[in-house]
Amino acid sequence: MSMSSKPRPDLRLYVAIVVLAVLPACRPSTESSKYKYLQQGQTQIRVDERTGRTDRLLNNGWIPISFDSPSVEVPKEELKRISVTIVKDSSPPLCYTVDNDSAYVLKEVWVSLQVAKSNKPQPKQKDDVPLLLFLSSLTGGFAPVGNRFVMCYDNRDSDLTEWDTLSAEVEGAQGWKQ
Repeated sequence: MSMSSKPRPDLRLYVAIVVLAVLPACRPSTESSKYKYLQQGQTQIRVDERTGRTDRLLNNGWIPISFDSPSVEVPKEELKRISVTIVKDSSPPLCYTVDNDSAYVLKEVWVSLQVAKSNKPQPKQKDDVPLLLFLSSLTGGFAPVGNRFVMCYDNRDSDLTEWDTLSAEVEGAQGWKQ
């Protein structure tokens, strides 16, 4: 072997490097969703085959309507990212717009209402303990992540005149992590 000749790299090494670089790109990603689309009349549905989530197409986009797994309690740190605002002229039922900036699709939300403050002096008839209300969708579906969604307390027999419905605060929620 002369001093001027260079050692030749092994061809098998090049092939192995190319295979290792190309193989992951050829395999389908487990992170991407695979949807199956269904339609009956005007209703369009899609099912994510990987997660088991079912969505219905509405005017404002795809709204989740079903999950294969049970809902879980939304952690306290995520509750801070959920807010509610009363829908004007929504009684009965009493409805709120839910701004969902949490990482959870919301199935139900619990809000607390404070006792209404009155300008007239009244004898103390009850404790100043807030009323806890359960809000859910009246139209089916859930509050998607990053969207506004109307959820209501639909107990028409309840007298809410003694409660400040404008002061609603989120106390808890159930849903699925996105």
